Amino acid sequence: MFDPNVHATVTATMRAIQRYVAYGFLFYVTGEVAADRAPSLFQKLHERFNLTMTDSQRRHARRRGEAVFRLVLWPLTGTTTFRWWLLRTEGEHPLLGVETWRDARRERIQWPWVFELAQMPVPPQLRKAYTRKSGRVAIKPVTWTWRIDREQFERYRADIRRYAQIHDNRIQGLIRSLHSAPGFRQIRDDVFRLDGYIVKQYRRRKRLPPELPPLPQPVIRRRGRQDVVYPLSFLLRRLQRGCSTWFPIR
Repeated sequence: MFDPNVHATVTATMRAIQRYVAYGFLFYVTGEVAADRAPSLFQKLHERFNLTMTDSQRRHARRRGEAVFRLVLWPLTGTTTFRWWLLRTEGEHPLLGVETWRDARRERIQWPWVFELAQMPVPPQLRKAYTRKSGRVAIKPVTWTWRIDREQFERYRADIRRYAQIHDNRIQGLIRSLHSAPGFRQIRDDVFRLDGYIVKQYRRRKRLPPELPPLPQPVIRRRGRQDVVYPLSFLLRRLQRGCSTWFPIR
């Protein structure tokens, strides 16, 4: 029985999706499935698309012009439901027609809350920091990164304008939410811009701006470091035992 691994954190799961798309897994299908139906759904996807190929097998298949696949899933907090993304590369496969594939370059991959995956220019100063001794710049001018969904970004701005006019603590909740976001490059930039908008709106109304915490810590993948993952079957057993969290508290 196919037993996919699940990353233990939101950041690691988002980073996996980001990394696969950057490696050419540009087409995707996504959905939600109840925990009791998850094993059968993922087994069916595996039987169709061979989700246990090694990296070496995927490289050889891509050279032959075949599509290869990755599955990423995440258990939604406070529910017994999984969100899943099936990603694939360009190439041929006899069963591609059984799914309706979206192109991440045109229909952005959405995280279940407020983020989307987009191709964004890398600031020149950041690219400079990736310059090697040979003079080679080890980061592309445009890369895939997570950002706040544009509609959600405008909703945040509207909330900030409203909270700047009233005297309660709702702005503190918004600030905590923003600053607890995963620290991907464009999310950090979006939070920085919204912080500046908070200060501007409060000063405009001659009010003292609220204290702003540091930006979310940058997401840096350490070389050789392995993400913590758990098999789907492990999470389902915790659910059956009535555990209060999907993952063990570390």
